[in-house]
Amino acid sequence: MRGRRFIGGRLDRVALAACLVLLSACQSPSLTPSARSENESISPHFGDFTDIPRPANASMDLDRTLVLGAADTWVGRLAFSSRLSTTELFDFYKQEMPRYGWEEVTSVRSTVSVLTYKRMERVSTLQIRSGTIIGSYAELTVSPQGTSAGYSPGASQSGVTSKPLAPVGGVR
Repeated sequence: MRGRRFIGGRLDRVALAACLVLLSACQSPSLTPSARSENESISPHFGDFTDIPRPANASMDLDRTLVLGAADTWVGRLAFSSRLSTTELFDFYKQEMPRYGWEEVTSVRSTVSVLTYKRMERVSTLQIRSGTIIGSYAELTVSPQGTSAGYSPGASQSGVTSKPLAPVGGVR
């Protein structure tokens, strides 16, 4: 009887030791890097953009946001919704952008309001429209400032000159 007890006790201790080893392995942190899943990504947060103001309670639309670069040199598009009305959001940016060093170029208050600003060698365009149910939706695009190479009526470009079109029927 003692032999059975010894064997049974030994098996119990071996099983207990194996459980303890398995338990401790589950609790220790893994020091090996793991691959990111397809659904997991690094997403931008408003705190990452120190050169633009952020309205309280704004939530970023990660499906429409695309940002390249960092700090005060980033370019791209920030899309977000806000609980503020379109009028309140327009007024917020009109007041706050200059505090961040942005100089207003132009602004239009409309069904889709547009504000354009310049800061150093970058241009920012903000489009604001009504939200789906409440609040507003905005897209802020920041890009490097381009050169003036636009079209000028009557100007010669590559040896080609423009003339006013004659009215129909050849009468001038």
